[in-house]
Amino acid sequence: MRNRFTWILLLASAMLAMGSCKKENEPSGRELLGVWVDVNHRADTLVITRERGGVVLFDNSMAYRTHPRAQEIRNSYKWFVAMQKDEIGIAWFEQSSLIKDYTYFPFEWLERNDKFEIESLTFRPWVSCLGCKLQFERVR
Repeated sequence: MRNRFTWILLLASAMLAMGSCKKENEPSGRELLGVWVDVNHRADTLVITRERGGVVLFDNSMAYRTHPRAQEIRNSYKWFVAMQKDEIGIAWFEQSSLIKDYTYFPFEWLERNDKFEIESLTFRPWVSCLGCKLQFERVR
């Protein structure tokens, strides 16, 4: 009886270890936490934090900073962010439900956890450059 219990315990431990290792390698969005600068427009930054139970991207771009009512529209420049393999999910920050409706866009690490590339329309729908790429590098 004791021998059977030991084997069951070992099997359960091995399954937990394999499952947790797999999850560590899956992207979540937490790897984006910090401040990022647009490589081609150094005045534009992304500030990515934890907020409202998720990872939130704030687009501190020139478009936001030069708006006459910037503080009033601040949440319009925020999005919830989620990651999948080679994709970034963006959901409106102003959602009322707890379930976020993510739309996924291509995402590529150019330098793992230090520099990435996305399409311009990912979270800047006002950019009229279909297929253009934006590159961001970590500042801190």
